[in-house]
Amino acid sequence: MEKMNIKKHINLLVIILAGTLMYSCSDDETIPVVDGSKQQTSLSILLNASQQGREKSAGNQDKDAESKVYSLEVLIFKSAGEREEGTKDGYGYVIRKTRDVVNETYDKEYIEIDTIKDIKLTAGKRDIYVIANAPDKYFSSVENIQQFLEKYENLSTQGRSPHPGNVTNPDEELPIGGLNPSDLKTNLTMCNFITDVQFNNLYDHHYIGFTDNNGRPDGVNQNDGWTPKGTQPFYIERLAARVAIEKIEFELPTELPFEGTTYKSDDYTYHIDSIFLMNVKTTSKFAAGTQPGFVEKFGHGCDAGYSFLMNQGRITDLHAQSLYTDFLEEAITTPNYDINENATPLWFYTFENEDSNYPTYFVIGVRYNFMSSQDNIAKTVKSYYAVEVNAPTSTSKTADHDYIKRNYQYKISAKIKGLGSLYGENPVPLKSLQTANQDIEITETVGRNLFPWTGDTYSQNTNDYE
Repeated sequence: MEKMNIKKHINLLVIILAGTLMYSCSDDETIPVVDGSKQQTSLSILLNASQQGREKSAGNQDKDAESKVYSLEVLIFKSAGEREEGTKDGYGYVIRKTRDVVNETYDKEYIEIDTIKDIKLTAGKRDIYVIANAPDKYFSSVENIQQFLEKYENLSTQGRSPHPGNVTNPDEELPIGGLNPSDLKTNLTMCNFITDVQFNNLYDHHYIGFTDNNGRPDGVNQNDGWTPKGTQPFYIERLAARVAIEKIEFELPTELPFEGTTYKSDDYTYHIDSIFLMNVKTTSKFAAGTQPGFVEKFGHGCDAGYSFLMNQGRITDLHAQSLYTDFLEEAITTPNYDINENATPLWFYTFENEDSNYPTYFVIGVRYNFMSSQDNIAKTVKSYYAVEVNAPTSTSKTADHDYIKRNYQYKISAKIKGLGSLYGENPVPLKSLQTANQDIEITETVGRNLFPWTGDTYSQNTNDYE
């Protein structure tokens, strides 16, 4: 009997099995993963580029370059159920780079990017987190998912990097909020994530976000590499929301009560003297929904106003541990306000806050000045008009959600019709501002692109942003 070459047959069987596995892989099937191997593979991601007719975010990329990306970081963690779940398995970044420009008020600008290539990782099930426009290499020290989420919660991760060249106002402060963020600075941080993505080290390259060429970059053979998400686009969205005061006008009665008596409209004057926000979250989850260990922090824009409204239970749903945050207030002096006419738009950045226990308020501070009929002394009364942003009880509601969500804009017009109940003389306690207030009439519009996301120019043609 002829002896069999066992080694030869085993090798042949391995080759046949490997070929069968590779042949059976298709975009509709779960790819095989080689477990227990340290052999690396790689990942490239495209943030849907304008040349492919896609937006990088929900913003209008033709207005003030609002959707541009200047820096990227991608962190890859082992998914739940994997050995060493939550540990970092891959990290890639693209830092800001500049180019020279001419005929502008600045001499350099950041270069837009849309792709990150060849991030090294190992085979298995992985969670992918993408961050755009954070400070360069901000997450380079992160070793696990918890460190990443804790680092991202901090407001400083939403900061802006200064313009790289010489600008007209180099001393401008750089918080996420404020009324005058320069459009020469980087855009607001954007993010997205995918969980439980299968990676197979039988392939040298994996591609996500490429919508053309069978899910692969131009120039790559349509059968090379693996596309875990097929030709699906990969979108990122802003972490912040923006609240804007469109108009404040007055429709006061013929008489107002001061010092227990009434004063006719000819006997007093009034003016707006401040706008500020309360119950604004100053930390943010990376992703909407639950996040283990997330610590909520709240801020307000005016210490005096916050203390007054907290005192004696005038408003009972203000957060007791709220901290003063300077970019949540703007001091103005004007008898009325229109965003189309005033020099500085009144708009503020906020983080997502859908907490019904501590809804975000904007507050209009108004001073009423009169000559006292009792002692002939000039006096002033400060009245506060507080309104919940996108309240569930709003009569002008247009949104499909309550309160504030990320990557949304909230445009508010107010008509003041009386002295109100929250003012400096004998204020009437108000348990919650969810109670209807007859002294102020609110019209509110909610959308993705009602006005610019960056810069300090408001277009009178709102269709520019629809």
